[in-house]
Amino acid sequence: MRWVWLAAVVAGCEVADDKATDTDVDTDVALTSLEVLGPDDGLDVREEDGMLVRLRVVGLRGTADVIRADGEVIGEAEVDADGDVEIPCTLAGPGTLTWTVRLADTTTDARLLYVHAAPTTPGVRFEPVTPVTGDSVALVLSPPAEDEEGDVVGYRHRWTRDGEFAGESNALGDGPVVRGEVVEVEVVAFDDWHELEPVRRSVTVGNAPPTVDSLTWAPLVPTVGQNVTVTVAASDPEGDGLRVRTFYGPDSTATLPFTGAFKVPAGGTTTWVRVTVDDGQGGLVQRTQDISLGNLPPTVVRIDFYPSNPTTGVALRVAGVVSDPEGETVTRSYRWFLDDAELPGPGTEFYPRTPARGDRIAVQVDVQDPAGATGSLRSGVVVVGNGRPSPPTVSLVPAAPVAGQAITCAVTPGADPEGDTLTPSSTWIGPGGTWGPGPDLPESVTQTGETWRCDGRVSDGTDSSSSKSVSVVIGAPPS
Repeated sequence: MRWVWLAAVVAGCEVADDKATDTDVDTDVALTSLEVLGPDDGLDVREEDGMLVRLRVVGLRGTADVIRADGEVIGEAEVDADGDVEIPCTLAGPGTLTWTVRLADTTTDARLLYVHAAPTTPGVRFEPVTPVTGDSVALVLSPPAEDEEGDVVGYRHRWTRDGEFAGESNALGDGPVVRGEVVEVEVVAFDDWHELEPVRRSVTVGNAPPTVDSLTWAPLVPTVGQNVTVTVAASDPEGDGLRVRTFYGPDSTATLPFTGAFKVPAGGTTTWVRVTVDDGQGGLVQRTQDISLGNLPPTVVRIDFYPSNPTTGVALRVAGVVSDPEGETVTRSYRWFLDDAELPGPGTEFYPRTPARGDRIAVQVDVQDPAGATGSLRSGVVVVGNGRPSPPTVSLVPAAPVAGQAITCAVTPGADPEGDTLTPSSTWIGPGGTWGPGPDLPESVTQTGETWRCDGRVSDGTDSSSSKSVSVVIGAPPS
């Protein structure tokens, strides 16, 4: 310690005191301080406003840094004199900020700052997006209920219709909208710290399409070939005049136009009606309706026999020609009758044997469609005719005749389907015409070099066979 002598100057005179004071001062210790004047600990601020740190500095020099808890410097200022210092700081996001100030070797106590970011600008759309006459218009917002730091976000709405105030709720007031009206809404998002610029949306109300109020038809369950009367009732929200067109067809495309009624075509179990209604203002509505058809039974149109005139020993077959009004595939069955007695083994061919002369044969064709409806037709009686004999074998005796020699035409009968006795016959044909009937050609008739032919056939008394022929050239007599 050293003693400091004090000198006093009074009225320009120096007065000395030779006594030492009882006050001792350590001149090696400097007086220093670093005091934070603001912001207060725990203060709420808006992110966009930043933070202004105010210090009071005594005896310290150098760079004063404002430091976040993670060590990042968010503001700084040079200190070269005692006094008050302000340090502006940028805030990089909402939340709780812990900060201190460091100057030289001195650091202040940590303080908290609660930083609040502005809410997100809301996404705004109408529901429905493109309203038409008769719609009630509401507002759909797509923001979070809280902002990034958890502040509750509120919204104010203001509606107008054609510029006139129309409410402040989430839905447009004054009832449903009308074509041509301009609807506008203004939405302001806010929290306890911010109020955003208004977001505005507007839409012009469009034309509402007409509606098909009812579509009826009679009879309710028509069948193929019937006339169906169709009645359509339609309306339009704006009262526009309507054009109603009707179509029918086998499927939902229904492209065949009609007015009032149509005839059900064949070819299915369902027919379709399509209605279009046009309001002339771009509004068009379409409705299709399927109509179930009543089932009509199939029919057997005719029965064809093959051959149409059967004879003994010739296989007899039959085909039923059928028709189904709906065009469905039907099943056929056959029942054969011989002299009015039903035969076993149904099929398309007469069973169990080939027909014989005098048989009285009939057949019944039964048909059924997938719905179980049936039809039937029985043929008339077909009487099996006489079987024609087989052609005979024809030969000449002698086989190589000469002029002046008689020739015999030998006709040997073939088979007869019924086993009848066959009678042969023959005719000669030569240069001078025919000779006969009879098997013998006299020796006086033939000349050397002539060609003669014998036609032979047989008869069972009812039918004759086809003819068989043998020709010969008359030779020269021996010298």
